Amino acid sequence: MAAGLHHSLFLKSDGSVWATGSRTAGALGGGVPAWDAPPHFTKPVEVLTGVDAVFAGYAQSFFLKTDGSVWATGSNDYGQLGDGTTINRFTPVQVLTGVRAVATGSDNTGHTLFLKTDGSVWATGCNSYGELGNGTNNNTSAPVKVLTDVQAVATGDYFSLFLKTDGTVLGAGVRERFGYPGAFTQQPVEVLTGVRAIAAGTMHSLFLKMDGSVWATGYNKDGQLGDGTTEHRLAPVPVPGLTGIQAISAGEAHSLFLKADGTVLASGRNASGELGDGTTTDRATPVPVLSGVEAIMAGSHHSLFLKTDGSLLVSGNNQSGQLGDGNIGYLTSPRLVLTDVQAVSAGSDHSLFLKTDGSVLACGRNTSAQFGDGTRMDREIPVPVLDGVKAVSAGHAHSLFLKNDGTAWVSGYPGGISMASTMPLPVLTDVLAISAGGEHSLFLKTDGTAWAMGRNYFGQLGNGTLQELNAPVQVLTGVIAVSAGASHSLFLKTDSSVWGAGNNSGAQLGGGPPAGSLTPVRTLTGVAAISAGNSHSFFVKPDGAVLAAGYNKYGQLGDGRQFSPSAPVQVLTDVQSISADFSFSLFLKDGTILATGLNNFGQFGDGTTSNRMVPMPVMTGVSDMSAGSLHSLFLKTDKSAWATGANFSGQLGFPRAYRSTPVEVIQLNVVPPVDWQKEQFGTDAGNPEIAGWMADPDGDSVVNLLERAFNLPPLQAGASVMAPNGSTAGLPWITAMLKPEGPVLTIYYLRLKTSGSSGLIYTPEFSSNLGDSMGWITATGPETVESINSNWERVTVSDADIPSGAPRFARVRVTLAP
Repeated sequence: MAAGLHHSLFLKSDGSVWATGSRTAGALGGGVPAWDAPPHFTKPVEVLTGVDAVFAGYAQSFFLKTDGSVWATGSNDYGQLGDGTTINRFTPVQVLTGVRAVATGSDNTGHTLFLKTDGSVWATGCNSYGELGNGTNNNTSAPVKVLTDVQAVATGDYFSLFLKTDGTVLGAGVRERFGYPGAFTQQPVEVLTGVRAIAAGTMHSLFLKMDGSVWATGYNKDGQLGDGTTEHRLAPVPVPGLTGIQAISAGEAHSLFLKADGTVLASGRNASGELGDGTTTDRATPVPVLSGVEAIMAGSHHSLFLKTDGSLLVSGNNQSGQLGDGNIGYLTSPRLVLTDVQAVSAGSDHSLFLKTDGSVLACGRNTSAQFGDGTRMDREIPVPVLDGVKAVSAGHAHSLFLKNDGTAWVSGYPGGISMASTMPLPVLTDVLAISAGGEHSLFLKTDGTAWAMGRNYFGQLGNGTLQELNAPVQVLTGVIAVSAGASHSLFLKTDSSVWGAGNNSGAQLGGGPPAGSLTPVRTLTGVAAISAGNSHSFFVKPDGAVLAAGYNKYGQLGDGRQFSPSAPVQVLTDVQSISADFSFSLFLKDGTILATGLNNFGQFGDGTTSNRMVPMPVMTGVSDMSAGSLHSLFLKTDKSAWATGANFSGQLGFPRAYRSTPVEVIQLNVVPPVDWQKEQFGTDAGNPEIAGWMADPDGDSVVNLLERAFNLPPLQAGASVMAPNGSTAGLPWITAMLKPEGPVLTIYYLRLKTSGSSGLIYTPEFSSNLGDSMGWITATGPETVESINSNWERVTVSDADIPSGAPRFARVRVTLAP
């Protein structure tokens, strides 16, 4: 991978190169002038094949092909591409052969170094301060030979670094940026010895020595040298506390350090979140960011992290889409794209994602505990909720999970489970299929019986009553498929007949009495598949013809009209699957999604908010989809999940703003407790006196468990109380407001968004007796939750019990999850 100013390059194992970000001057090599739309790509696009390595600069890219030839594209105003011209290139052109590495700056000063397989270095481009190292200050557009016996090269703003095969580092250009006294030099001069890796930022340099220590020099305004100060260094100094380092990378004003155990530390400027530590706070001392990493790359204002499992995480400035996550904006913590998804399900305001390993993630509204994650907190980014699952179905405010052992589990309400539970509860065994309706649930057992539970105000359970049921009851036999709508139910029997129960005011049952039915009635024959929407339905015939019935105010039936037909009408043919909800419908045909009906929040994903009366294509390369009330989820053939439409509660999987074009869903980077201990304590992670949860190695009376829970550094004394309106770290802040009935305590505290999956449980508590350990009562007042960044949130909860005349105490209890 390689990172430039506003673009990124990714090399896959098959030799293909994928690029994302700004297309300025042809930096991505896509072959289209940058003034033609789009000006940038927010998702990676393939640009070249047969490549061994990639290198990115300010607005230029270099590709080293398998035959040793180097190809260049992008900005060339100083001749930095080395093709003998100063013409920008929008498609890659060959410039040299026999090359093994390229260094090109991410600043606009424009020079490039080519390291050939014979150890010689060739330089081209801007040479204002002698940075090419050829003894002149004349620019050149064709590479000139400057050194031999070199093993690595790096370029900064008007300077170059050369690492010789004997471990000696030479520098050329502006001297103060690579640690050599004086103004500038046109000939390479010796800087340091015993070095095995080099990295050049815009105005600072990093050196990795043979012993695993790191030395740094140059500008340090933002703490990029990592030496605990912001003092500029005119000679290399060791970075305290860094040992066992195996790789370094320097951005414009930040630095990344990769340890041999896979831990990443970062220091320097963090205004765009480029350090990836979940904040925008500059760091003068390296802070741990990630674990399980095998490669790092610092761009100008963003960072790339390649994990050992092959996944790629990104963080920092994303104004041109250079992070490749489908968005524009900043990320203050590494973003992991949600991959290996096998099924999606959209509820009214929440979304479920089933991964190939059987784990389920959820995002969106959770006030009814519809996630089943033990909380009632809304989530803007999917969080893990359950494992061992093979099917999911999301309703209005509840969720169904079918586990691998055939048991069906329900979470949320209404749906037949009491609101007292915030965890999924098992309700049935030997289940083959599940379907969550508006406020009821249907289950198909392996013996062909259909069962139902939940709300029943239209008789949608089909058990002959209007009584709500908290446990499933059998309603039909000989069934092969079930589908639940908002207030009606469809059952497909083995003889290809369709039976319906519940509301039929819009003829959504496909036939039967207009008033509906409390028991299933046969409505159609010769049907192969069924799909129930909010108040409309679809029936697929064996020949692939799709029939539609029910409400059609917004054109959700797709027959080109806006009135409800008295009998099912044909709308499409040869459709693989159908998903229908509130007032729109989705059809999957030959990998293409077609949509019709209401599109007021962009739930089609076609880039508009225009309603459609007939199905129109909106996305290709899709294997599954799910329609929610006002949002849609799409599962692509590469197992990535995409979302579009309304986002009031974060159901699209990112901060709350609606989208009219699909955006790829991401997931939180969960750091288990053991991994956090390894990140913070390194080789001492196994020492309970230092890394134990009740240990206090920095002596500030805050044990490691609380340091982790409230985002504090466990090896830096001086823990402070958080500020209620701005902190991203700190102990809980408690305040009292005097009211006529007594003082009312309010707790403000930080909480990991992945608290459960990260192994921590936060419990705000109040008591009238500080000395009574049994007197602490869990807070019952409503919580206010404010998202700080992708990892942390700020919680506010007030005391609901105000005993007259009695003292009152408050605390947040933190425990490890069992």
